[in-house]
Amino acid sequence: MSERIGIGVLCYGQADEVARNVASVRDHCRRDYALAIFDNTESDEVGEWARHHAADVAYVRSPYNVGCARSRNRLAATFAAMGIRYFIVQDQDVRWAGDAGAAMRAVFARHPKTGVVSWRLAIKQMGNHKWDKTGQLSPPESPGMCCMYDMEELRAGAVPLQGWCPEYFAFRFDSDRCFCAHVKGYGVRIADPGSEPNLVRHDHPHSAVKRYPWMKHEQARSRAIFARRAKELGFPGFAN
Repeated sequence: MSERIGIGVLCYGQADEVARNVASVRDHCRRDYALAIFDNTESDEVGEWARHHAADVAYVRSPYNVGCARSRNRLAATFAAMGIRYFIVQDQDVRWAGDAGAAMRAVFARHPKTGVVSWRLAIKQMGNHKWDKTGQLSPPESPGMCCMYDMEELRAGAVPLQGWCPEYFAFRFDSDRCFCAHVKGYGVRIADPGSEPNLVRHDHPHSAVKRYPWMKHEQARSRAIFARRAKELGFPGFAN
């Protein structure tokens, strides 16, 4: 496995946000890294920007919007083909304010049996989640705003627990991924459990999904999928 980290940016239009995202990574990442963009956009807006300003970036285009779970699987496959073990997936409106990649990678070094690393900023969106001094979350879940994953964890275990469940489109996919890691015995942690400075910014939370016209229907459908999988796979707190 390569020592490089993968950094994947998921986008749905708004090339200006993608430009700020990529610039912030280039400004702050001090590790060897491979950058990839997955473009879920029906227009060529982001593709045009990438051709002119990010020719060195792996650009993956979908012919139509495949949602949040399948796009993450495509990025994971892109990094797996590069021999990369640890990779980040982040929303297009995320910006780094420091070397976020190094901070997330350090968690895996300190706690090798970790599957997902996130941030306090993401957890604030979820309510009453808590964490211990190692950053271990309770409940063990996080939004997928900006998370690092271990390719070996994704590959471990039974087939239903690999990657992101493609049944989801734009809701609950990130909680499902975290609980899948947890039931395989891997931790779900945050990189900044103490008073460390915020290394990531999130400019417009949920901006892409808010533009999805069938989001209320999607939320109801995804809750049903999650409830079924929680029983089938034994997600803690949801299995009864």
